[in-house]
Amino acid sequence: MSPSSQLTRTLCAIFTLILSFSASLSTTPNLTHARTPVLEAGFADTRIANLDEATDFAILPDQRILVAVQSGRVYIIQNGNVLPTPALDLSAQTCDNWERGLSAIEIDPNFAQNRYIYLYYTYRAQVKKTDCETSLKPVNRLSRFTLNAANVIDPNSETVLIDAILSVMANHNGGALRFGGDGYLYLGVGDSGTGGQLAQNLGELSGKILRIAPDGSIPPTNPYAATANARRCGNPNAPQNGTGPCQEIFAYGLRNPWRLSFKPNSSQFFIHDVGQGAWEEINDGIANANYGWPMREGECKKDSFTDCATQPNLNNPIHSYSHRNGCSGITGGAFVPTTAWVSPFQGNYLFADIVCGRIYTLIPGPAGFHADLFGYDLGAIVSMRFNAADNALYYLTYNYYQGTHGELHRIDYVGNANLAPQVSANAAPSYGPAPLTVQFTANASDANQDPLRYIWRFGDNSTYVVSTAAAISHTYAANGVYTASVTALDAANEASQVFEMRVDVGNSPPNLAFVNEAIPAAYAVKQAIHLQANASDAEDGAVPADALLWRVLLHHVDQNNPQNSHSHPYIAPTKGTRLSFTMPPPEDLDAVQSDLEVQLTATDSQGLAQTITRTLQPQRVEITLATQPSGLSLLLNSRVITTPHTFTSWANYSLSLRAPDTQFTNSQTAIFARWANGAANTHVFNTPNQDATLTAHYALLPQTLDKRVWLAVLRDR
Repeated sequence: MSPSSQLTRTLCAIFTLILSFSASLSTTPNLTHARTPVLEAGFADTRIANLDEATDFAILPDQRILVAVQSGRVYIIQNGNVLPTPALDLSAQTCDNWERGLSAIEIDPNFAQNRYIYLYYTYRAQVKKTDCETSLKPVNRLSRFTLNAANVIDPNSETVLIDAILSVMANHNGGALRFGGDGYLYLGVGDSGTGGQLAQNLGELSGKILRIAPDGSIPPTNPYAATANARRCGNPNAPQNGTGPCQEIFAYGLRNPWRLSFKPNSSQFFIHDVGQGAWEEINDGIANANYGWPMREGECKKDSFTDCATQPNLNNPIHSYSHRNGCSGITGGAFVPTTAWVSPFQGNYLFADIVCGRIYTLIPGPAGFHADLFGYDLGAIVSMRFNAADNALYYLTYNYYQGTHGELHRIDYVGNANLAPQVSANAAPSYGPAPLTVQFTANASDANQDPLRYIWRFGDNSTYVVSTAAAISHTYAANGVYTASVTALDAANEASQVFEMRVDVGNSPPNLAFVNEAIPAAYAVKQAIHLQANASDAEDGAVPADALLWRVLLHHVDQNNPQNSHSHPYIAPTKGTRLSFTMPPPEDLDAVQSDLEVQLTATDSQGLAQTITRTLQPQRVEITLATQPSGLSLLLNSRVITTPHTFTSWANYSLSLRAPDTQFTNSQTAIFARWANGAANTHVFNTPNQDATLTAHYALLPQTLDKRVWLAVLRDR
């Protein structure tokens, strides 16, 4: 199957999540939907609801939709409306900094009888939110709750099934959570941001696919259920000491298995493992499989696009794609049932990428799987499910941009039926004193290429206007908050969704500024950052502290592959006039050009908002690793380098260094003697706050001298 001609013609418009790093001042636009999804011919996209910071969703048998939010809340969408009161609020016990938080939600296959739901979230036992930033490390846990008939999940119904899953670096927590056709619950856990140190360790839960029964017990067919000295590593009642493998493990060797998806009525499932610098991968879920992280990424050696020789005892992905095409964060996936949609989509697999905002179809063939573009400009997709009850694919996006929302959408197959047009619009100016003349401009598209008409409503007492013009002006005479809207009609009078815009007459957004305190030009890792702001409003006067909302994004810039640039939410939305946190480390050495963007939004009593941003830079230093004699090899964060090697690091960033005991150069044997700083040959080196050179000294073994004698000489030095 080839992409439709419409997709082919518009590939240049592919959506990316590369954010602007420059400081800016803007009024937050009041948008409900700012994208125009483009899909394969015959499919229609419908926005269902907005929910900010949403991470995952699940669909109940009665078609209510449960949505998990990073802060620890669960909302219910009923009849297309988000119920205002969360069904569950775990925010008081949830760490939601960086990639932590409520990451996944699943429904029991027997929900109609037991009303069980399952949540995977980052738990903190302490009361203060600041404990998420200190040495009191939070942990990830998987728990079961009960949803009652009144749309309430009783927090006291929590039964912890797996506890004490490491969250060392606040990222790579995983979050894949689905029931398999075998009735067991599968959980994907990331490597905890440790660079893969835990992914191959069968005595740790990190970097694994875990499998348990719905009551938390261990399935007898788990690979290590009956192994000698095996233990329940995530036992919520009494953590078991020992060195045996974890009984919960189903498969291992994964970096960040963000999502997994089961084929309907089957035990076959695919695992989506988010890559580091080169590859994204889809793995076939196989018991006791080793998917190779951190030695491998995709089908290749880590950090390589070309060294892809098959390695024994490691399971290659069934499909992988490089970051060179602008997509670098695989997320949601879903199988299309064989009874849904039409050929060639029936039974195929769909997967999404959060960075480029695309969905692909995974096509089987004689030479393996290949991917065809299904849709783009879909936003930062975090989760997908196919709903057999209405034969529709649902997908959830996470909001990254100021003024935009996370959204839940549905994709339907409509065949040759006339498709409704898509429309968005903007109002300029969107606020000001009366009388206020506003220019409205629509941006619309129609899959059938019909000429469009526009129905404009201005929210005051004026009559609506039907026009073929995509732009129109209107003057508001009286003060007030108005909701203007536009609807697009095609030649068959098929209407788009209504796109709404807010207009404030006689009102202006708050004046907002950072306090001019002494701010360092750059920060070292773990250095405290203290920010403060003042806000006032021309109409309201002083803006209360709870009307100020802070967000912090970590812009991940891959210096070796700029197309892999994306962002992580680092600090969860926080209210107040002050914000304190610490500078994080880079995700890896390839991300040393990353920085932090602080967003601060103030909202007045009428709901009009203003946002300002500030960029915070890390303290970058140049480190040179050398050997004496020169030209030998060292291991830097498990990466082999040849000396001398100069690279950029962040002050106080911990580097793993290793000088091999023995090397060979110019037909001579080089024996490690010492590091210049007196450390062991393998040690952690904290990057200083200024440029530095660190040398590993080796002694060349004379060809006439017995090696054992030479080693004795070295020990006596």
